[in-house]
Parts: sequence; C-alpha cells; structure tokens
Amino acid sequence: MAVDVFVGDVARETSARTLRSVFGAHGRVLDVRVLKHRSTGEPLRVAFVLMESESAAEAAIAALHGREVDGARLRVHKALRQTDSGREDPAAQRLRLWNVSPTLCEADLRQILGADGRDVRRIDLLRDPRTRRVRGVAFVDMGSAEDARAALRALDRAVVAGRTLRVEPRTAWEARRRAEGASRAS
Repeated sequence: MAVDVFVGDVARETSARTLRSVFGAHGRVLDVRVLKHRSTGEPLRVAFVLMESESAAEAAIAALHGREVDGARLRVHKALRQTDSGREDPAAQRLRLWNVSPTLCEADLRQILGADGRDVRRIDLLRDPRTRRVRGVAFVDMGSAEDARAALRALDRAVVAGRTLRVEPRTAWEARRRAEGASRAS
C-alpha cells in the first residue's frame, strides 16, 4: 500500500526531481508534490512524497530525517492519509493554518488550539531553515474530526498575535491544489 511522507523545511531551490532522486534511493517513489503559495507561486518549503510501500517509507524516514539537502535540514515523517475504511478519516483531523504570526511558537499554537479541552496531536510550524523564522503556515493534526471542526469554528478569522488567522481543513486545500493542477494542465 502506498504511503505519503511529509517533508518539511525544504530549501527553496529543491525541486520535485531532486526529492524524487533522494527518496528514490530508499524505495520506489510514485509521486512528489512540492507545495507553493497559491498567489505568489513561492515555495512553501513543504513537500509530500508518495512511496510505493510502508517499508520504503520507513526506510526513507529513517535515512532522511535531519539530512541536509540543498543546504536545508529536512524534517521527514509519515503524513496522515485518507482511507476508505469505516473508521474516522484521519484527513478530517488535519488543519492548515496560515497567516500565523512569526512571534508564535509550537507551544503557543498548542495552547491556542487546545483550548476548551481540544486534543492537539502534532504541529508542524513551517520555519525558514536558515533563519528559523516562522513562515506563516502550520499543519496541525487534531485528536479527532470533532476537535478539528471545533478549532476551525473557534479560530478561523480570529485575531491572534496581531494577525487574522486563517484555518482550513485538509480537504479544502487538497481540493484547491487538485483544481489548480488541473487548470495548469489544460
């Protein structure tokens, strides 16, 4: 079964071809998606690499987490993936936050998102690998889809640390990314 791998702190100059080559040394790569800002086209320094098997993904994660590629130390771990099973869809638990203040850290976001007893499992706050400054984007895994919906309702368009925070579910940004890819292809 294919496994999606999250790659954070990707250097601006790192291409999908480079990531395919680096990850390909650890197993068959089915797809590489390097995320870009939708209005500026600037790299968000995040990528997702779809590996053919669980063992290939685990080998790549073990070998590449913390490895320097094009001058940036990669953060590599297994991404949550949508499922067709009867269980709660893990994608429903994932949120994307943008316009995050550079004054916030992971602990601040955990406290804000975890208000009212919401369960926050993981926060990936994107940082510039050279300066370590917050890039304004975070991916958050909540404990349940209900916690994700509650955080979305409470925080989307809320002013946090002087900025209007935007929060959206994984399904919204993935649908937009697919639509943008289709429009570029035509």
